[in-house]
Amino acid sequence: MEIKDQLLTSSPKDNMFFKSFQKMFIDLKNYVIFSIIVFIAHSILLYIGSYLWVNYNGIYKSQAFLNAFIHVNFDIDYLFCHNLWCLSLRVHLVVSLICLIYAIICKFFLIKNYYYEVTTVIGKLLIWVLPNVLLSAIFIENSYIFDYQTSVMICSLPGLLMTHPSMIVVRSIIPDLGDIHRFFLWCIYRNKIMVAQT
Repeated sequence: MEIKDQLLTSSPKDNMFFKSFQKMFIDLKNYVIFSIIVFIAHSILLYIGSYLWVNYNGIYKSQAFLNAFIHVNFDIDYLFCHNLWCLSLRVHLVVSLICLIYAIICKFFLIKNYYYEVTTVIGKLLIWVLPNVLLSAIFIENSYIFDYQTSVMICSLPGLLMTHPSMIVVRSIIPDLGDIHRFFLWCIYRNKIMVAQT
């Protein structure tokens, strides 16, 4: 009963703070859950690809293709000889970090507010998803000594699926230039009011 009375008598600022904190917590929880699902799905797809590639290698008719494209055969064999769970985890962490950094920059400089929400699906793929995939592929290429095309291929699914959740999770956590400007104005006017009252 006392807790209920405290909630009823709490100020609107306290309620607003509680609601923003609750929204931030929900966004973080959804981001973590979706990130785990994407990681599992990416790992499963890599294992399915490895299984299909091993079976394809065993078919007699496929040997002509493999002999004609020796470099492709070597790249795919080199990809699937790794521990695919660890590979998927590293790819997922790199892609998620790149997506978050890009989302933070876009949120802080108000790019997300003015362009992301109104951009079409194709525009989002070209402006936001593609840079995340290409930048992530550079780090994966250097870490595993893959060729760049292979790195882009294995970064595509996490980059495609993690870009939008990254944009959502930063909206309630990272302030933008407008928020900082309003905060400084609030500090200045607050000081002036305090000086005037004294």
